[in-house]
Parts: sequence; structure tokens; C-alpha cells
Amino acid sequence: MLSANRPLLMLSLAAAIAFGCAAFNFLVDPYGAWGTGIVAPAFGKINDERLQIPYLLRTSEPETILVGNSRVAWGIPIEEGYRDGILNAGILGATVPEAVRIIDVALAGKRLKRIVWFVDFLAFSDHYNKVDARFDARLSGNREAKIEETLFSLTALGDSFDTLKRALGGRALLRHTRTVSIPWPMDFICSSLNTRASSDLSTVPDFVLATQLTRNWYTDYRFSPALLKLFSATVQKARAQGVDVVLVMAPMSQYELEFLRQSGQWQKFQDFKRMIAGNGPVWDFTGYNAIARTDRMFRDATHMEPAVGQMVLRIVLGKDSPPCNAATTAIESSGVFIQAGSLESALAEQDQMRQAANDPASRYSKMATRIRASIAAKNGLPPGQSNQSDD
Repeated sequence: MLSANRPLLMLSLAAAIAFGCAAFNFLVDPYGAWGTGIVAPAFGKINDERLQIPYLLRTSEPETILVGNSRVAWGIPIEEGYRDGILNAGILGATVPEAVRIIDVALAGKRLKRIVWFVDFLAFSDHYNKVDARFDARLSGNREAKIEETLFSLTALGDSFDTLKRALGGRALLRHTRTVSIPWPMDFICSSLNTRASSDLSTVPDFVLATQLTRNWYTDYRFSPALLKLFSATVQKARAQGVDVVLVMAPMSQYELEFLRQSGQWQKFQDFKRMIAGNGPVWDFTGYNAIARTDRMFRDATHMEPAVGQMVLRIVLGKDSPPCNAATTAIESSGVFIQAGSLESALAEQDQMRQAANDPASRYSKMATRIRASIAAKNGLPPGQSNQSDD
């Protein structure tokens, strides 16, 4: 009799374990998907932006959201995703339609006051058209996906244990970056910039730099008017609902700028800024400025260091604090607030900085030239035909 019932007992035990784990995941709520609040959200951790941000958009009810790609997710980190009314909704590889979907969900919230949209030239290319059906399902509020990913998931179970472990350790054991206000206070930004990171752009090997740059699509960039139209409509929609929209262009390293320029895209880049500025004032931190040529302000070829990102956030949010060291002075001086009346003079100044930095012997120029030659070789073209520089 016992052996005859063994399969049923085993199934019952498996079901009990599965539902027990689901109950544990629900109570701990490591992704903030259910808003249980039993474990404080401060002990959460963003491990997968595409998985977790769609859920946090609904449960955190932010006053401010940061929108953009990995430049935002990694450059202005909020380890638990949401703090002090600010949600970092930056998504790795975010397309313009995905950013728009994020904003649409946020606009449905009751507390949203501000959108800080980090606009990226790359994202407005026809090539930047990846579709992530699972991400779309999360943003749409698909309940089956939510239950599967946040309750009946071994990954969620592991993240629940990690979250609970941090909670049992208490706030005293959390890193300072987890407890300071967002954006970071000036004294914390300055101390972070004064402490040299164990690794930054200056320590990245050449072959890694080459990989980081060639995965961009500057060599075959095709601007998409349709994406610009979608962007403009979304900005207008948010402002019509009384939500402030702050437009920002994040810092770019001189490696990336040189690759863009030598790919023949500089004029398109400047024209892109004109089109974005047609939607209102823009904070522009790109160009051959003091940030771009300071390698320790970047973690790699395309992503700024967190302290730099937090300083940028302070500036665009109007946090009035004077620079406290040379690095913060350089960041502040690199930001240009472009309005309709100052647009052409600002772009002309950037053109002048580009021309002044045009040194074929610089390591930035040499790296870009080498990558262009490599791309040309793969395509069976002479080195000079892989692209054409804008000089």
C-alpha cells in the first residue's frame, strides 16, 4: 500500500516544497514585485534590470525616474533600484521604444513629478531595434510572468536568501553607497573621486577597449526619424500631464568620441543634438571636454564612474553645491545647458574643441584608427574605406 502511494506522496512533497519556496519569495519579495514590505526595500539589490525594474516601477511609486541605457544603470547606480523618491530605470541596451514603455508605466503612477531622460545618439539608429518579448510582458503587467519569475524561480529563491541575509545584518553592515542620499552628497562624491579606483579606463587592456567600441554601430549608423518622432511625442505627452522632463546627454570618453568621429558621424551627432534640443533645453556633457579626456572618470570605454554620474545628476537636478575639488570642477565645467538661443554657439564651441583635440598621435586616435582598420579587414575593404572621419 505504501509503495502504491509513493508517487503521490512524492508529488505532494514536491508541491509542498515548491509552494513553500514561493511563499518565502513572496514574503521576502527580493524584486519588490509584490510590495509586501516585510523586508525593507533598502536591503534589495538590482541584479537584472530587465527583470526587476518593470516590477519596481509599479510598487515604488517614484517621484523621479532616470531613463536610459547602461550609461544610466551603471553610471548612476542605486543598488536597490529606488531610494529617496528616485528610481533608476536605466536598462542595459534600452531601445527608444523600451524607454517609452517605461515612461508610459511611470506616468500611470500617482506620484511622478520628474523624468530625467538620458538621450543616447546610438539608440536613435535603425540598428538599435532589439525586441525583448519577456521585458514587454513584464511592463504590460503579465501576471503569469510575474508569478513564474518572482515566486516559482530558483534565481528568485537565491536572491531572497541574499536579501534576507543583508536584512539580518542590518544597515550598519551595508556599504556607504547604499546608505547615502541620492544623488550622493558633495563630500561623498569628492571623497570617491579623490580615492583612485582599483580599475578604470586607464587600466582597460587594448583588446577589451576594441571589443567595447566595435560593438557600437557608429560604423554603419542610420538615423531613424521614426524614433525621433516617438521620442518627441513621449516628451510632449509627459509634459502635458504636468511631469517635468529633463533631457541629458551623458559623458562620453574620448575613445568613443574618436571612434564616432573617425566613423564619419560627427556631423550627424551635431545634427542629432539640434533635433533633440527642438524638444526643449538639454544638458549636454558630451564632446571633447575635461571629462572625456580624463580616463579615471570612466570605468570602461562607454560608461562613466558612479561618482561622475552622481555629480551629473546633482547638476541636472539643480542641487546647488559648489565643486569641492578639481574633478568636480571639471565635471561642472563640462556640462553645457543648451537652449534654443545658445544651441549654435554651443555646437560651434564643441566643434572647436574637437578640432583642437585632433591629434593622430594620441592614444585615442590610434585606437580608433586600429579598430577601423580591423573592421575594414573583416569586410574585405582597404583600411581607409571602412569609414570616413569628419574633419
